[in-house]
Amino acid sequence: MRWSLFKFLVIFLTLTTTAFCQLQSIDFNGGGARAEGMGKAFLGVSDDISAVSWNPAGLYVHEKPILGISFGSFMPRGKFDYRGTKLDQTGSFNNITFLSFLAPLRIKGHQFVGSICYSKAFDDYSNSAYDTSFYYINAFGNVNPGAISADGEYHGGPYQINIGFGTRIYENISFGLSANILTGKSVSEEHAYTVLENLVRDDSYDQEIFFEEDYTVIDTSAFSGVNFTIGFKYNTEKLNAGLVIKTPYDAKVTTDESRYRITRYNGLVKNNWTDTVFVDDILQKVEMPVIIGLGAGYNLSEKMLVSMDMEYRGFKDNMVKTRTEFSIKPGGDKEETFEETDPLWQDVFTIRMGAEYMWETGMELFPLIPLRLGFAYLPLSSSELRVDSVVILDSVYQVVTTAKAINYNFSAGIGVHWEQIYLDLAYTYSSNDIVNKIYGIDQKLENRYHHFNLTFTGYF
Repeated sequence: MRWSLFKFLVIFLTLTTTAFCQLQSIDFNGGGARAEGMGKAFLGVSDDISAVSWNPAGLYVHEKPILGISFGSFMPRGKFDYRGTKLDQTGSFNNITFLSFLAPLRIKGHQFVGSICYSKAFDDYSNSAYDTSFYYINAFGNVNPGAISADGEYHGGPYQINIGFGTRIYENISFGLSANILTGKSVSEEHAYTVLENLVRDDSYDQEIFFEEDYTVIDTSAFSGVNFTIGFKYNTEKLNAGLVIKTPYDAKVTTDESRYRITRYNGLVKNNWTDTVFVDDILQKVEMPVIIGLGAGYNLSEKMLVSMDMEYRGFKDNMVKTRTEFSIKPGGDKEETFEETDPLWQDVFTIRMGAEYMWETGMELFPLIPLRLGFAYLPLSSSELRVDSVVILDSVYQVVTTAKAINYNFSAGIGVHWEQIYLDLAYTYSSNDIVNKIYGIDQKLENRYHHFNLTFTGYF
C-alpha cells in the first residue's frame, strides 16, 4: 500500500516549489513597461528611468531629474498532466512593481547621474488545485479506490533595490556601477487530503479500515543578499551597444516551516501518525551565478529602433548550502555548519529581441505614440538528473527525476508621450513548459503567464 500511495502523493510533492528554486527561475534584469514591451532586450538601449536596473552605464545621457513608477498585474495560468490527472492554476496579483528616481550631479566639473530603484519580479502569486482518483491493491490482493485532493497557494517573493550611477569615461563610452540588494518575503501554503478505502492496517493484517490523512505545510521565507552590476555602453547616433557583468553571490533564504498531519482510521484519530512540527530559522545559501550580457540597439531611422540581447548565466556547479548546526560560543561568536547539495543546474543562454516605432500622430492630445514588440527565449536552469529523498508515511523513498524546461515570452507595448510626462503600457505572454520523468513516467506542467505593466514617467 505504501508504494501505491507514494506514487500518487509524489505528484503533489513535485509540484511544490522550494524557495531556492524560485531564485534560479526569476529574471532580475530590470523593470519598466518600455523594456518589457520590447521583450526585455534592453541592455544596449538602457536610456530611460529604468536604466539602473538594466545597464547603469545608460544613466549618463540624462540631464534632468526623472521619477518613474510602474503598476503590474500578474495572472498565472497553468495545466498539469500526470496520467490523466489535471491541475489548473488560477489567481491574480496586482501591485507596484517598479519605482525609480534619477538625478544628474557634477563632481569637480564631471557629470555623474545617480539613481535608486525598486524592482520586483512578477511571479508574486500562484494558486493551484487538483483532484484525482485511483485504484490500489491492498495486502489481501483486493483492488480498492482511493482519492487525493490537493491545493497550494504562494504569495510574495524576492525583489531588488538597485543603487547606482553612470558617467562618461572616454568620448562615446560610458561606465556605470550599481549595488543590487536582494530582499523580500514569501508565504506558501500546501494542503493534501488523501482517502483510501479498505486499507489493510500495517500493524494488523486481519482488518480493513477507511484511511484518511490531512497534510498541510506552511512556509514563510525571507530573502537577502547583495551583488553588483558593472556596465559599459557605447553610444553613437545610430548604434548603442552595452556590456553588463553581474557578480556572483550567495542568496540567503531563511524559512520558518510548520507541518500539520492528522491521520484517521475509520474516523478515529491515529495518534502515532498525527503530529504538528514547527521548525524555525532554516537557513539556505544559494550560489547565484555570474551573469554576462551583451546588447545592442540600432536606429533604422529616426522613428524605428531594433534591439537584441544575449546573456550567459553560469549556474553549472553552483551549490545550495543548508545550515545543519548553529551555536553561539562564549564571547558572542557564531559557529555554523552547512551541508552542500548539488541541484544539478545547467548553464543558461538567453536571447531577447525587440523593436520600437515612434508614431508622430499630429494630434495635440496624443502627439507621440510608441508601438513595441518583443520576443525572449529564457530557459530555466533545469536538472538533467535529480535524486530526491521523500518521506511518505514514515518511510524514505528516492525519487529519480529528469527535467526539461523551456520558457518563451511574447510581448507588446503601446503608450503616449507628452513633453514631460510619459505613459507606457506593456503586455507579456509567457509560455513555460516543464517536462519531468519520475521513474520513467512523463509528467508535464504547462505554465501560461499573463502580465500587464503600466509605467508613469515624469520629467522635472
